[in-house]
Amino acid sequence: MELLFRELNVGDFAVRPSQKNEKEIGAVVSILEEGELSVGDLLAVAQYDLSSMQAPGWVRKEAERLARLLRRRGLKRSAKAVFRWTSSSWLFSLAIYRHLAERGLPGYFAVEPYVGLTEAGDPFDYALVKEDRAVPVEVKRLASWANLEQYIGDFREKAQRITTAVLHLHLTEKLCRLTPPKGLRALLELANTGPETRVILTYHCGDAWSLEDVARLAEGL
Repeated sequence: MELLFRELNVGDFAVRPSQKNEKEIGAVVSILEEGELSVGDLLAVAQYDLSSMQAPGWVRKEAERLARLLRRRGLKRSAKAVFRWTSSSWLFSLAIYRHLAERGLPGYFAVEPYVGLTEAGDPFDYALVKEDRAVPVEVKRLASWANLEQYIGDFREKAQRITTAVLHLHLTEKLCRLTPPKGLRALLELANTGPETRVILTYHCGDAWSLEDVARLAEGL
């Protein structure tokens, strides 16, 4: 699987990766490929919005380590810059990309692409592209159950303009240890607006990561 940096027409759709953070994306991928940071280490940082919440101390140390590795590559980025990056999900998407690339899966992976029938398209967090199929994915990193219904409503509205879309819910360590609210299954069913639109779940609990759903999604393209 390769990163996609150019616009690509896939069937009736256009996939147009964002031009933001290209230098940073290249540097982080290089760090991952050279084994200086593992997928798990990056996921530990990227699963949180560190710009607006307190994360475990060891996670903040991993963010500081990433900043140091970037500086070695000539990118003068501080730990605070890494914390700000986590307010969006492109670092999280890169961890997913690297996990899929390590499995040797074919196709392309687009970070923060615009996908749609129109020239502008709708923004998604990442997209999986293979031959004549594109699957745009919306990521929600859940630290609480409070806004889940709103997230699903927003996703449904966006997905109605796309024939294929996936809602990727990632449960952070604190949340994955809590009992889901009553009606969670019914809420998730609401996100299934059609046969090609569905929900995948990943989570982090202690030392355990679950990325099977995203791997199955990529393998099923």
